[in-house]
Amino acid sequence: MSSHPTREDCFVLNVDESYLGDGRAGAGGLLRRGDGSWVTGFNGFLGIANNTYAELMTLFVGVKLPNNMGCNQVCCYSDSKTIIDIVTKPVNKYHCYASVIACFQKLLRID
Repeated sequence: MSSHPTREDCFVLNVDESYLGDGRAGAGGLLRRGDGSWVTGFNGFLGIANNTYAELMTLFVGVKLPNNMGCNQVCCYSDSKTIIDIVTKPVNKYHCYASVIACFQKLLRID
């Protein structure tokens, strides 16, 4: 595996969700160092959910990994621009996932 193109001193997080049309959803991701070496990974069943919730929870679980390890230099990759936009823009207090988004933003220290 090649090194991360931008930073060798950061962690790299890759996340993706799995959503079956019948509502079953899962989460998975991996955390590695910038040089490509393995740190840890995760996967799990999210229960019955929609695609947006599955993507949001996968990213939330994934970002907690390096945060729990005390790392503050993380490059995160997700295939969901919608979720990235949701968590990086001001939260709409009427959004159906407003509480999860607010927790995520607090974790990232986004105001």
